[in-house]
Amino acid sequence: MSLAPAIDPLIRGVEGKKPNANEWCPIPGCISRAQQSHHLWAKSYLRGQPQNWVQLPSLSVCANIMGLCSRHHGDVTGDPGGHRGWIKLEHGDMFVYHEADGRGWKMLGPLKPQPEIIGLHREKHEGEAKISREHLDLKPGETCDQCGYTRPAKRDPLPRRRQATWGVSVPDDSEIGADVLDDWVEQFAVLLGFEESKKGLARYHVIAVVFAWAMQNRGTLIEDVLESRMR
Repeated sequence: MSLAPAIDPLIRGVEGKKPNANEWCPIPGCISRAQQSHHLWAKSYLRGQPQNWVQLPSLSVCANIMGLCSRHHGDVTGDPGGHRGWIKLEHGDMFVYHEADGRGWKMLGPLKPQPEIIGLHREKHEGEAKISREHLDLKPGETCDQCGYTRPAKRDPLPRRRQATWGVSVPDDSEIGADVLDDWVEQFAVLLGFEESKKGLARYHVIAVVFAWAMQNRGTLIEDVLESRMR
């Protein structure tokens, strides 16, 4: 599984047809043809949402599929030996390639070409950003030939996802561990856009996103932990 270019509650899947394929590998300095399709945000990150396009934190919509050569596809997806490449979202809507150099990540430069990005209209609605599209002429399920936007069609609800229980032992003395964890999960649930942190698999999704962020920033995390121990 590749490292996510960015982790943000505004990043979510958007309906649309499969983006046009790029002919050449976009990694800086690579002269190979694009041989394999790569999801910038992995299917496991989007968790059942549409996968061809994603909404970025800027509220633009970006193609989530790019062609990479087989070597660089293996680097970013983490073959045995770990991740050797990381496509990151930086400087607004710019995708930049970083390469592992044994001590961390070295920036090589922006992808060329960049993933296709479509700007969206923004309106203020009850204090929140509302995304609107000028596709009122489309019928449910119909796709725009120009931008690939598909007007959502009515769907029958999917079967409820099977669940299992993962227990955690917590202190139950002067420090009530369950209350501490509940408070943190509820705070992150608000930041990540989960309306009810105790409903269904919401707790799991909160913990999974936080753990994913910690894993991608584990170098900084370890430095902070070591520094706190030296105080």
